[in-house]
Amino acid sequence: MENRLDDAVRDGRARGAILELVRRRHRAQNSRFDHVELWHMLRGIGIDVGENDVITYLQDLEVLELIEFATDKDRRTNRTSITHIQLCARGLRLLDGKITEDTVLL
Repeated sequence: MENRLDDAVRDGRARGAILELVRRRHRAQNSRFDHVELWHMLRGIGIDVGENDVITYLQDLEVLELIEFATDKDRRTNRTSITHIQLCARGLRLLDGKITEDTVLL
């Protein structure tokens, strides 16, 4: 049970960090992230996740309508690549405190 709680905390922290990193990039008017760059940045701030974890977090955030991105799946290698990651209007409202979303953190 405790291990699942630790995983949930790590997952919530990672999703929250993704939103903040995407927001900072947007405010600076830098190019949009791809999942690999985001993965390295998460590891750089001490969130120990794998590449597939990052893809899953991004897909979760898309389902929650907080971010959007382009996806490419290489049919030969079965590798998923996510690019052009950006906040949706709902994601911006969440980060501005205009709405709350407990499920992002849980």
